[in-house]
Amino acid sequence: MTDNDQKPDSGTPSKRRGATSAPGRRIVWLGLAVVIICALYTAGWYIFAGRMQERLPALFALTERQGVRTECTNASITGFPFRIGVFCDRTTIEFARDNMRLKAGALRTAAQVYNPRHVVSELDGPISLTGDEGLNARADWQLLHASTVFANDGVERASLEGKRATVSIEGPHLPITFTGESSRFAAHVRRNGADLDLALETEDFSSPLTLDTKHFMLDATVKDAASFLKEGARPDLRGKTIRLHRMESEFAEGGIVDLSGDLAIAGNGLASGELKIRLSDYQAVADRIGEIQPELADQISRFAPLLTALDTEPDDGSDTITLPLTIRNGNASIGILPLGRIPPVPAP
Repeated sequence: MTDNDQKPDSGTPSKRRGATSAPGRRIVWLGLAVVIICALYTAGWYIFAGRMQERLPALFALTERQGVRTECTNASITGFPFRIGVFCDRTTIEFARDNMRLKAGALRTAAQVYNPRHVVSELDGPISLTGDEGLNARADWQLLHASTVFANDGVERASLEGKRATVSIEGPHLPITFTGESSRFAAHVRRNGADLDLALETEDFSSPLTLDTKHFMLDATVKDAASFLKEGARPDLRGKTIRLHRMESEFAEGGIVDLSGDLAIAGNGLASGELKIRLSDYQAVADRIGEIQPELADQISRFAPLLTALDTEPDDGSDTITLPLTIRNGNASIGILPLGRIPPVPAP
């Protein structure tokens, strides 16, 4: 082979290294930029957390000016890298206005760094609530967590969910001690324009004082009550109208009661309204009522033909009755059958 037959040289070694080093330098600079950004973010997070730690006593002092004293034992700021929140070993809240004191276990809160208005929290039991008039309440649970979205002037929406919960309440104004337990419960509240939406749900609730329920749910709207979630508000249902979209109790031993309609609360706390009550498995419902109010059960049996005639939706089935429920100044009745008196809503 002659020299003319040889392939031309693609370049000197230095030129080839120059051609390949440009992408390598870009990778190095990119990696260096990532390291610098991470270092700045880490430093910023810890600086912010440190300042929050220093300001916690001042934040608790703000609540004390509003009559609420908060104590967070061994408070610390945690959550690095993408969250930030307050952890407490023990929690104590004192309400000066009502002279009540609440004690609970460890509190853990967290918010995403990019969305600090949305706070999730978890509280360990047990919790106790005591008052100077002899009130003594206690609750415990397997799991209790909450989610809260804050607005500029208070809370936008909030939810609470617990599992395997027990509660007991006693006091001088209660004839006996109330106790109850539930396998699961959930509560939700949110602003809806000028109104306030409420939802409540329990599963497998039992108490010696009430009928055991397999499932209970409440879906309601309180008209013109969005201000209840504003900072410093004192919610007062008097003078408000409650729209019951649905309130349903499914009893553990059979029977379902479903209630819906509008309920107006007067200034004196007494309720009035025209509602619809639906009884599924009518005989089972009557049996459940007889367990707690035998006299009322006797009246229901005596007026059974009249109640059947008042059925506003007779096509629902032979075991389902839908009846008009009238409440006037706290007195409830179905037709000419009196059901009893609803106590007034107390002032806050």
